[in-house]
Amino acid sequence: MKVALLLREMTDVQLALLDLTRRKQPIIVENNLKELNQIIGQESSLVSKSRLLEKAIVRESEGRSLSSIVETSGDEESLMLRDTLLTTIHELKNQNEINQKLLNDSLAFVQGSLQLLQPNDSNKTYTRQASEKNESKALFDSKA
Repeated sequence: MKVALLLREMTDVQLALLDLTRRKQPIIVENNLKELNQIIGQESSLVSKSRLLEKAIVRESEGRSLSSIVETSGDEESLMLRDTLLTTIHELKNQNEINQKLLNDSLAFVQGSLQLLQPNDSNKTYTRQASEKNESKALFDSKA
């Protein structure tokens, strides 16, 4: 069955993505941009391959759901592959959420650091505009 072969290949691709995602976590923590870019490149090629496999599975399954194909085939290996694929995708989703939180925290830290380094223009009191505004107001009435 060709779908079973495609399913095996899809499982292998998803397992490779999960491995890369797990390797990415300490790289994000260490802020190693060179390695992070390399992993992102590898992930991009695996995601492209996954999309192609998904299209091939849809084409081969003739519009039926993957679960119905696996269950009607009765093939123990296909059932195991489906379960492995579902578990892998769930783990991949969880690991991506962790990495996303780490990246957001890192970005917030960088933005906070930049705000500390950049002067805030609204706090300036000795500006030309401020002195011009104050010239029109007299402290004492000159007629008195």
